[in-house]
Amino acid sequence: MNINKELFSLRETIPNKFWGKISNVLLEEYKSVKFQKELEQLGYCAINDFRKKKNNGENMPYHIGYLLDIEGLQFRYFVQMIAQDDFQRNICPRPIIMGVLPFPNESFYSFHIHDDGLGKNKIDVFVPHMIDQYARRAYWLETDIVLPNAWHTDKGKFKEKELDNLFKFVGKFFARNKINHLGQDKVAYSIEEQEKNKSKDWTYCLWMDGMTYCDSFNASSNEYPHVLLHKTFVPYWKGDSVKDDTCIGEDQLRAITSKLNKLFNLAKEEFPKQYECYNLEDSEYIIMHHKIGNSIKCDYITHVQDTAMNLLQNFETNGYIHIDRNCVPKYPYKEINMAKESLENLCTNQSSLDDCEIAKYLLCVSACLWWHLRVFEVWYKESGMIKNLKDDSILKVIRLMRGKTIVDKINLEKDLLAQTCEYLKNNK
Repeated sequence: MNINKELFSLRETIPNKFWGKISNVLLEEYKSVKFQKELEQLGYCAINDFRKKKNNGENMPYHIGYLLDIEGLQFRYFVQMIAQDDFQRNICPRPIIMGVLPFPNESFYSFHIHDDGLGKNKIDVFVPHMIDQYARRAYWLETDIVLPNAWHTDKGKFKEKELDNLFKFVGKFFARNKINHLGQDKVAYSIEEQEKNKSKDWTYCLWMDGMTYCDSFNASSNEYPHVLLHKTFVPYWKGDSVKDDTCIGEDQLRAITSKLNKLFNLAKEEFPKQYECYNLEDSEYIIMHHKIGNSIKCDYITHVQDTAMNLLQNFETNGYIHIDRNCVPKYPYKEINMAKESLENLCTNQSSLDDCEIAKYLLCVSACLWWHLRVFEVWYKESGMIKNLKDDSILKVIRLMRGKTIVDKINLEKDLLAQTCEYLKNNK
């Protein structure tokens, strides 16, 4: 079956049929001799690439992404090959397969294929909006994948750069989110989402990094695979220094605690090398909490902030910026990303900036560091409260993960500011 205008005309009128038919095309390609041969060859490539990682002294788990564009097939494919043990590394890498298709006048939709080996498949469909939301928060999460600062889409224009950036974000997503857990509960939805949700289905999906809200299609169908349309991504914690960010609320988090415990325990079982034990004793939690708190070297940070402020005051004197002493601004994530990337390129001589641009970007990163330090202060005080020791272990883990993330961002921004100040000292 060809994916054409006639098929897309069903999208609004008969959505079950539309998602069923388009997923059947995907599965037909996936099960074809042509695709399976390519997948087999990719397995050999992955084994060779894994061998190189081993020879370089890298420890498992291994994760490498490949892009397949097979002539005659309507979907392009992202294949993530992973190895958690010697068998997967040397003989049978484990694939995660994503079909990618441009939708008319929109952008790329991503289809994740679950093959249970029993003839019943499930398809996760990631809409562009959900990928964009993950991209906004992706800079919060550790990775060895080089990422663009945001996933920018060109509606109606399917550019190779857009596909390449999507490939990087999908790779990061599945490097960190190899496993999920479905649930159904209205309380898991924010008040805003409850008002928007017209289906009253209340299906949600938990991943290691956060939760997605989903629409479910053809769950009981024998003709079509079960399709979960992931429309919104919400992380378990947020940036707080970003003007337009969000996260799961406290009530939502407590509503999904039992499901989160199941997810993290299953992750530990299936991917023991990647996910550590999450059953924390009170004493362990306290030690880790203090360890994260003590990892901030405030004296040097204060020195960097003062140096940056002196430069900013000079820029203000020359009329390049205005500094509001009564209110430190919060910036949208795209402006923060642009500021950081621009200063990094300046310091490594990959680009030049005029004084007005330098002043604007330096002010942005300085403000971001200020907010992260305030967020850290609140985190350290609240997460150290005795009442939190009564929480489920998984909530403690998420709280510690959030604290570590804040510290990582503080150190990165402190280093960037220090490098920028040193560059300006030597070059201006």
